[in-house]
Amino acid sequence: MTPTDTRAVLAALRASDHKYMGIRPADATPTEAPCIILGDASANALQYALSTASDQWPDCTDWELIGSDEALGLQGADWPPTMDALRMPATLATFAT
Repeated sequence: MTPTDTRAVLAALRASDHKYMGIRPADATPTEAPCIILGDASANALQYALSTASDQWPDCTDWELIGSDEALGLQGADWPPTMDALRMPATLATFAT
């Protein structure tokens, strides 16, 4: 991620008032596809979520930061504990790695 992308994503992260925010592939379908939930609105949480997302989707290079006020509470045996889906998420930022 370029420094410009990093600043834009962090600004979007900090400006959001959504209860839940996550990272997922930019081409994720359906709208409520799983994402990696961020623990908070910090650069460390963003880095951890991006690292976890990259492990989950190793071929992905285009990402979305999404936000919603409702998590669906999905459970998956092979999913990381921070993976969930968000109801009717809004795209807060897009970026490439």
